[in-house]
Amino acid sequence: CSELNHGSLRRVREWSGPKGEWRWQVSEEPAGFVFQGAEFAAFIYNVCHGIQLVSATLLSVHDNNNGKSAKTFTRKPYLGYFKCYDFDFVLVSLHIKTIQINKRKIEKGNNVNKNGSKSDTGTSSSGESQKNAELSQLAPLITAMKEKLMNEKNVILLGDFNLHPDDAAFDVLREAFYSNIVPSEAFTDIVDDSDEEAQSYDNIWLNPNTRKVYTGNWGVVQQGMNHLAIPCGWGWGGVVSSHYPIYCDLCTHSDLHQGQTDILQPNGNLEEVSV
Repeated sequence: CSELNHGSLRRVREWSGPKGEWRWQVSEEPAGFVFQGAEFAAFIYNVCHGIQLVSATLLSVHDNNNGKSAKTFTRKPYLGYFKCYDFDFVLVSLHIKTIQINKRKIEKGNNVNKNGSKSDTGTSSSGESQKNAELSQLAPLITAMKEKLMNEKNVILLGDFNLHPDDAAFDVLREAFYSNIVPSEAFTDIVDDSDEEAQSYDNIWLNPNTRKVYTGNWGVVQQGMNHLAIPCGWGWGGVVSSHYPIYCDLCTHSDLHQGQTDILQPNGNLEEVSV
């Protein structure tokens, strides 16, 4: 955040838009491990919009069916309890674990059969296995959130879900009345291999109460993701991340007309916050 608040890079210094005042919070213990190293979770937020971080904690998710800790997430979910004027909300930062599909099984499914046509049976069965695994993994999260956040009205899930939002694996979220913001046709990951297909894996899911203050404005930031100092193969100009940033706007200081719970009617002191 020091670079955001007191830029030293030329591009940051030349930024003509609002710079804001940025704060951060890093988890006290590792959220997970990657390449034998510890990885921590964090929130970065702009206090110029009236946002305050009250507290933050990692959430332990357990599978009650087998009594073991569910290895669902590449990182432990990170809960941030925020306040923006009179609007209290909880952000749950998620990274759902990628289900590794056996490459040899896929190649076998794509082999040419005796009739000269390709068979995709192996790929199809692998895809079904992935969906079933994701489905069973999300259920403990809902249970853990109900126990941990039973008194919270506004809950926002966001992060890398590793599946399209229309997938049946997310029925467990829809049954809990969560709804996604980014549609499946909006690509959120950056593909630098022409053989790969862009996917819609990153998303924001809102619970019903938070949906009431959603303005309908959302987006995927696809500009400014490259920098000449980042390697790209044998050249330069690589991307800063394999994911595009996504956002949605919430009206945090508004009145709803009585009996109109689905229509946002902002008052004269409208304030919006992007997540």
